[in-house]
Amino acid sequence: MEPISTVAFSGISVIGTGLAFAYQKGWIPIIPIGRVAAARGDPFLNIDARIGAPVSRTGPDEDSVHLTREPGSENKKRKYFFLIGCTIAGLVLVGCVWTFGLLPFHSSAPSASPSTPITAQGGSFELVPTVEDIQDRDMTNHVPDYPSGFSARNGLLIVNQGKTRYRISDLELDLRRGTEAVTITSSTVLPPVTSANPPLTSYFEEMGNGNGVLDPGEWLMVYADNCYDSSQASDEPRGRVLVWQPWGTGSKLELLLKDSINYSLKNRADGTVLQQGTLSFIPATP
Repeated sequence: MEPISTVAFSGISVIGTGLAFAYQKGWIPIIPIGRVAAARGDPFLNIDARIGAPVSRTGPDEDSVHLTREPGSENKKRKYFFLIGCTIAGLVLVGCVWTFGLLPFHSSAPSASPSTPITAQGGSFELVPTVEDIQDRDMTNHVPDYPSGFSARNGLLIVNQGKTRYRISDLELDLRRGTEAVTITSSTVLPPVTSANPPLTSYFEEMGNGNGVLDPGEWLMVYADNCYDSSQASDEPRGRVLVWQPWGTGSKLELLLKDSINYSLKNRADGTVLQQGTLSFIPATP
């Protein structure tokens, strides 16, 4: 890859060579072109229309200032302005290359990696972290201590922005943070106690027509089963936390708000990964 300074120098060299060639051809005269004023008392130039040649004469009006134009000067003037325009355009182009690096080969640095989420085989989804509320009577520990009557619907909202329909029973969401990981489907069993009241019957809830199919434009809520606030705890995690701990799986994931989480949304019907990536869990609600 050529450095940008080399490219700019090459451009200037080409422009200089072109100007030298134009001068050699006589396209750039060394005297002004156009109207010329004759000095008082000097013979002035006039064009004899019969022979088409300039003739010098003096006469009663020789003290006046007479303006003449050299034959062919219109064409030369146009060439002159054309070359000036090309020169200015070339210098502007070289300046742009030097300043902004418009040429694609000005740098050998690798291009930036695509941002997450990464859309895989067919499917386009938006994941929206959603937190309705988190309350905890004892913020010094890492267990839910809900006040009486507390309920909240927290989790991830998945929006189908593609053109394909998916049966919700075929969807699988894998969540991972560090060494903790959980797998959630429509049939995954929730723990006996959840933060939502009345108790949830499924981690998945279709936010649409309720026909069991995630249509284009529909939303799917993936609930966190519990939450707690450990802002005054002496150890980590310290802060507001969502919990996924499916019943009978032995797996558990605790996610501190504003932390990142890895996800993979799959279609179990054909084994394809619909979308995967890393999500910063910054909730859309307080």
